[in-house]
Amino acid sequence: MEIGAVLDHLHISSPEPRACARFYAAHFVMRHTHVEGAEILQGPARKVVISAGVANRLKYAAWRFPDGAALAAYRRRVPARRGRLRRTPGLAMTRSASHQAMPPKITPPSACPTSTPGAP
Repeated sequence: MEIGAVLDHLHISSPEPRACARFYAAHFVMRHTHVEGAEILQGPARKVVISAGVANRLKYAAWRFPDGAALAAYRRRVPARRGRLRRTPGLAMTRSASHQAMPPKITPPSACPTSTPGAP
């Protein structure tokens, strides 16, 4: 089902959020700031929030709707039992797109997610 939204950001957890954020900021060319107990990373057309928690866990994926009417239409279509919707901090997204390659042989701190949990 098309939901009429775009991915705004991912929120992941780490037992060492600041170290994890520094790694991502350095190797994926992202600006790093600390806001309200979370590490915020922003780069061209991408955002990640990292906070304290279990290593390698996706806390949530935040979707951005074009306007309140689109969000209201989505809420009418999706039964409440499928999950609760909540407002997340608004983070400015840049419109420019660029692709940065990860340099070879970089080892992230062990607390940083490097793949999807359960993926081969």
